[in-house]
Amino acid sequence: MVFKLALKNLLSAGVRTWLTAFVLALTLGFMIFMQGLMAGMLDEMSTIRMNEEIAGGQIWHEKYDPFDPTVLDDANGMIPGSIQALVEKGDACPMLILPGAMYPKGRFKNVLLKGIDPNQKCLQLDFTPLAKSQGDTELSVMVGRRYASQLGLERGDLLTLRWRTKAGAFDAVDAKIIALLETNAPIMDQGNVYLSHAVANKMNGTTDHSTYVWAKDGVEVSADKGWIFRDFMYLMKDTYDMIETKQAGQSIFYGMLLVLGLVAIFDTQLLAVFRRKKEIGTFMAMGLSNARVVYMFVMEGAMHGILATVLTAVIGGPLFWWLAVEGMSFGGMSGDDFGMAFGDRFYPVFTFGKVFGAVFFVNLMVIFVSFWPTRAITRMTPATALRGRAS
Repeated sequence: MVFKLALKNLLSAGVRTWLTAFVLALTLGFMIFMQGLMAGMLDEMSTIRMNEEIAGGQIWHEKYDPFDPTVLDDANGMIPGSIQALVEKGDACPMLILPGAMYPKGRFKNVLLKGIDPNQKCLQLDFTPLAKSQGDTELSVMVGRRYASQLGLERGDLLTLRWRTKAGAFDAVDAKIIALLETNAPIMDQGNVYLSHAVANKMNGTTDHSTYVWAKDGVEVSADKGWIFRDFMYLMKDTYDMIETKQAGQSIFYGMLLVLGLVAIFDTQLLAVFRRKKEIGTFMAMGLSNARVVYMFVMEGAMHGILATVLTAVIGGPLFWWLAVEGMSFGGMSGDDFGMAFGDRFYPVFTFGKVFGAVFFVNLMVIFVSFWPTRAITRMTPATALRGRAS
């Protein structure tokens, strides 16, 4: 009986009920969408960075610091025997980084000259064009497709590279772009010129030196003297921090939407307690306990949350399903335009746990603000309620 009365009172409110439910549904839908968006973005960036940038982790030379280019001249050395054994088995792939400059079409650009094994299997990137024969005066190199587009370069263009050797002498050579690297990882695309690992060592005046070594996913790596192993979670920390920052900012926005819906329910319940005192007194006189009357009012408020959940499922459900299947596009822009590792399209991820968590949180808050104004009912007696007094 209490449930039927609560439902009847809710529907009798008409447009007010639907407006409140719509605001709550908008908030709930936005929460689910943004959580799915962040989860999909993190999943996409994690996959791309693992496949095209991090692999199963990296073994750094002790002096290497990716945020300090001034140490790159000295941040390389011979790979220890334990790590070299992994390289020979194909479970690890060396990289030698030389700071330098290039002069594309008469311009000047600071770049990193990166020597890599053309036949490496650690990353899902194709460097095999670097294995082609090279002339004595012309070096074969690769650059990222997006970076080449920014500089107006194409496959077959010539450019001049300048660098400083291990001995401190400056040298230069003409290079030919034999291929463009296709990658969605900005760090692998922007500001890099790729050449074979052996050629990079020859240019540096060293033999088998490396700045760091990639390890295949699942390969056990032990740190050696002078070399530090950085696992996937360490290298992904900047991405996780960025996602957490964005989630914190978005929570403020949908928190404001939630407050609007909750205030409407709070006002409705507060006014109902004062305007419906005779109704409350009648129920009490008929034998309903104070707790049952409070339960009825709380049910009325809670039904706003239930109605909002139904609206979200009916309107937002198909939209969320379509986004998860078809993905989202930024109108021709890629993640590289935002400095993020994802392609032209990415797919939001809507998990049961996150959806249930959002629904549970919204409905819990609705129940709370429905109960708070009705506490006055617990102090009423049938006589005082029928006279229109609170106590």
